[in-house]
Amino acid sequence: MSISDQSISEPAVALPAASYWPATTDVDLDVTTVGALLRRVATEVPDRIGLVDGPADPAQRRRWTYAEMLDAAESVAAALLARFRPGERVAVWESNRAEWVLLQMGAALAGIVVVTINPQYRTEELRYALGQSGSVGIVHGTEHRGVSMTGIVESVRDELPDLRETICFADWDAFVASGDRSTPLPDVSPDDPNLIIYTSGTTGFAKGALLHNLGVVNASRLSAERAGFRDGDAWINPIPLFHTGGGVLASIGTLARRGVHVVVPQFDPALVLELMETERGALILTVPTILLGLLDHPDRPARDVSALRTVMCGGAKVPADLVRRTKSTWGCDFSILFGQAEMHGVLTQTFPTDSDDDQAETLGKPMPHVEVKIADPSGAPVAVGAEGEICARGYQNMMGYWNMPDATGATIDA
Repeated sequence: MSISDQSISEPAVALPAASYWPATTDVDLDVTTVGALLRRVATEVPDRIGLVDGPADPAQRRRWTYAEMLDAAESVAAALLARFRPGERVAVWESNRAEWVLLQMGAALAGIVVVTINPQYRTEELRYALGQSGSVGIVHGTEHRGVSMTGIVESVRDELPDLRETICFADWDAFVASGDRSTPLPDVSPDDPNLIIYTSGTTGFAKGALLHNLGVVNASRLSAERAGFRDGDAWINPIPLFHTGGGVLASIGTLARRGVHVVVPQFDPALVLELMETERGALILTVPTILLGLLDHPDRPARDVSALRTVMCGGAKVPADLVRRTKSTWGCDFSILFGQAEMHGVLTQTFPTDSDDDQAETLGKPMPHVEVKIADPSGAPVAVGAEGEICARGYQNMMGYWNMPDATGATIDA
């Protein structure tokens, strides 16, 4: 990928001759799994609210303490293990909802690999993702934007011999109650797979990036820490959970900081602004279009978002004027992210303490424990300021593209 519009910020010292950044190790990795992290947090702060479902009607909002989240996740794990074996893939095809997060946590305890699927996918795309991933189950919504998700699942099921179970979120309570809580949970390693996230890249069929527990836990934790997300803070999340921004950075980053994950069903600027006020959101992760929608909305001046400390933004080029406008309007810090699913979501990020120019004009510094170079076609680092391909290695590297050895080999070299 070309690094021409924005550059990686360098230390405030004499610039090196080549665009190379050695891995920094001054911060320890948390060598654990998503399931073990949930258990730890539920033990440390059992009565703290950890999850909020944020539909437009306040009367329909639901809350879970961390103890309740763990209890629900253990029931989900038992229900999954009544149907599937550890290591098998189960797809999730639905818009944002709290049950999506509980399924994610339960699958982590059960050693089940979650395959996240964009709810905007239609028949051919869904058939491809389920078939390519070898998913043995799917948990799906009823409809999305007027399209019957149940009908599409039924239409492709007979063409997918590996697909044994289809479960609708409309039957969630019955599904959760169907497991045997005495079923022993498997031992899951930090190196074991946790998620498959489909990424189209620039050409060809979508590829399923296979992500591991160590990467999911630490990429999200370290990103949240760099953004200034404090213990117990509330994170307002309008980013889709099928994406690394929603399902990794927000969902697991909040868990790692023992915070409150406020799940927004789908982006509605009026709803997001209301949740930022009523839930005292300290952080929100956005893309430029979402951020503009919030700043330009007529409700924005009337909303008290004084709890907001940091706006994170990425996914596309973030104009410098947008950074400055956001900081001026809300009096908050800003953190720009740059990354990809193959790196568990984030590779470089600005600090809230960076200068205004660095926050607005660069992509920040590489994350801890990751080595980065900007390379020429031979793989050698280019001179500082020259254009090249960004290459990285470290614990954050994906395990590979699921069942695509040639694509994996072309992406991860020796």
